[in-house]
Amino acid sequence: MSEFFYKFTPWDSMTEINHRNHKEKDIILKEQIFDEETKKKIFKEIKLSPYDIGEIQIYFYAYSFESNILKLEIDDKQGFKDYVSANSGVKVYRDGLRIYDYGEKSNDWLGLDIRRVNRPGITISNNQLIGYVMLNRSQSSALVEKSNREGFVENEAYEAFEKAVLFALQQFEIQRNIDKSNLNDKYVSKRVKEPVIRRLSDLRETIETKVKDDSLKLDLNREIARIEDEYNDMIETFIKSANAGISLGVAIHEIDKVVDELNRSLDSRSNQALDHAQDLAKRLTELVKGYSMLLRSKDTGIYDIKAIIKQALFNVDFRLKAHGIQLISNIEQYQSSKLKCSRSISIGAITNLIDNSIWWLGYKEIENKKIYVGLTNEMANYDTIIVADNGIGYTIPTEDAIKPFIHGRPTGAGVGLGLFVANQCMENQGGELLFPEFYDFDLPQDFKHGAITALAFRRKAK
Repeated sequence: MSEFFYKFTPWDSMTEINHRNHKEKDIILKEQIFDEETKKKIFKEIKLSPYDIGEIQIYFYAYSFESNILKLEIDDKQGFKDYVSANSGVKVYRDGLRIYDYGEKSNDWLGLDIRRVNRPGITISNNQLIGYVMLNRSQSSALVEKSNREGFVENEAYEAFEKAVLFALQQFEIQRNIDKSNLNDKYVSKRVKEPVIRRLSDLRETIETKVKDDSLKLDLNREIARIEDEYNDMIETFIKSANAGISLGVAIHEIDKVVDELNRSLDSRSNQALDHAQDLAKRLTELVKGYSMLLRSKDTGIYDIKAIIKQALFNVDFRLKAHGIQLISNIEQYQSSKLKCSRSISIGAITNLIDNSIWWLGYKEIENKKIYVGLTNEMANYDTIIVADNGIGYTIPTEDAIKPFIHGRPTGAGVGLGLFVANQCMENQGGELLFPEFYDFDLPQDFKHGAITALAFRRKAK
């Protein structure tokens, strides 16, 4: 894709939200397929160059039908919905002449409504979208019209063309979901901005100043303390469950790599290979123990931060090697430092950040892939773990990346919970998830343009 341009234009009455533009160039077109040989989902490049299709220009316009949004500007809401519905769908034109019956309600040629059923709220349906695909007749001879003039012959060129249009729509959806989330936050759901704990604290102050009966005041404060404890337990359970769920995929990949290596060693049958197999079997046992640690219900305590990092690196060691990724770390340069945290949650957060970097380095086909996992005390009163890669950096604004179900991956390649859960992990432990600039910390030059994420743990008072 030579150029992608997205523009979000809120109404003048939307004073709580800003215009937003996003540009990208030279995006590699890819589709997710099931590889029969490896029995896994992989990404394969969509190639248009073998076919005479020529330049494709695509225009998408998406609309929200939320009543709380429409009432800000639209008087005739039903009339507006009817207008969009009458013109909805993705139509195809060649030299300005429409190719029927693409864009008709009877022809969901991109399968948008099925995608919407499978992933509601993330993908867009036909009735919300007005789209135009523009072709040049002299350049698109590989797209042959049917004799009845109802669409193109479904040959290999047409299949590549359809996949390319759907890929463009996926790029549009990624950006649209960012603004859709912001719109919903401001004008639809009116989500509570203050954390529950802070509101309970405010309630304590109100009781202190307005309740005169000491016995009643004591009973109310006890009840609030009980609610606070139960709420904290609920949040920790949620974070552990979500963390374990996300880490399960990482664990399966890592264990799969070790098992493959173990099978190869056993097939060789040489003494050296059998010794290696024995070491792998021991490693597999330790690996399963390491991941089972993420499921422990109560493990908050005082831990060595270096030991936590080493366990996270052990959990992904084989995956890094299998993907040809060089690991760079500075943790041996630092003395051991104790911090109060949940060991399983912290290991899970580090593992998820590394897994995110592994995925993007592979998807963007970065040469000489590298990941940095380092430790620094450059932030006053904090021990900070930094995870960085030598990729292209975050593809969406980081303030949006920590929201649930918002991510920059193609549709179906993730659910968008990794950074959200990592952020919740750190907040729950009194720390912070940060997205520093390259010069904020002393980092190797290789990571200047990549994604940089920091887990800042408040240092334990001596």
